[in-house]
Amino acid sequence: MMTIEKLLEGLMVCVEPFVICRTTAGPKLNISPMDFATLHYVVAGSGSLFLAKQSPIILESGAIVILPPGLAHQLTGDGDDDDDLEIAKNCLPLALGMEEIGSSSGKGGIVIACSSITATYQKVHGLFDYLTEPIVTHPVEGETIGQVLSMLLNEMADPKPGSNSLIALLMKQCLVYVLRRYCESGSCQVSWLSALEDPQLSRTLEQMIDEPGRRFTLELLADSAGMSRSAFAQRFKAAFGRSAMDFLKELRLQRAAHLLRTTRRPIKSIADQVGFESRSHFSRSFTDFFGASPADFRNACS
Repeated sequence: MMTIEKLLEGLMVCVEPFVICRTTAGPKLNISPMDFATLHYVVAGSGSLFLAKQSPIILESGAIVILPPGLAHQLTGDGDDDDDLEIAKNCLPLALGMEEIGSSSGKGGIVIACSSITATYQKVHGLFDYLTEPIVTHPVEGETIGQVLSMLLNEMADPKPGSNSLIALLMKQCLVYVLRRYCESGSCQVSWLSALEDPQLSRTLEQMIDEPGRRFTLELLADSAGMSRSAFAQRFKAAFGRSAMDFLKELRLQRAAHLLRTTRRPIKSIADQVGFESRSHFSRSFTDFFGASPADFRNACS
């Protein structure tokens, strides 16, 4: 794991306007899969975050959760009500300012500020898009990270000259805090940060990110890293927790999700651009990864 000092030297952060997600005791706020990593900060209250096939994440005021892309989830506040709260749109950062979604009527509940985050280390973009598991940190008495996030939210709610720079600095401080706390807990799953210091792996990773639709093979990736096929495969899996080809497939699906959400291009054209040889293979892979067909995913985002 690279040191926090090294991470600070090369880390650049971009944060979108936060959405305030509010749900009272009992009802569930359903949030569809997103094609980017998201940060959730519990502003007030308590509750749980539910992910498919995983134990609920218990939330309390001051907790911070970073979720990988592609995870549908539900938020619920503490309480006894049974009604579900369905929302038509994803908890997506909107283009202008902060918005609130959910329900503010009823007893108890939880209020969470959520946003997409883009973190770049050196030339490698979207660091948190490569997470395989959520990062969760719980509040510790005496720590001031809550004050940092409150300052960030206040700047977004009432922007002034220099707010953009200040917001980026505050989010950078928050992310470093989260990574430090997470890795000190003994459950750190972000060993890929160390891989970014490896010039051979980082060179290949940059090519994969820049050209996900290129017809890469394991041999071509190993050659770009200047390594043998077997040595590259072993080192890449040790760093990223999955094979280079599985990583590339996920990268292609994430790029496809972005194109489905932001363009009206035909699905076959998108499949070809991101490197799938047939629409049927693309549709099966996309559905397995996101839990929805490309067409359904696009309709849900429209």
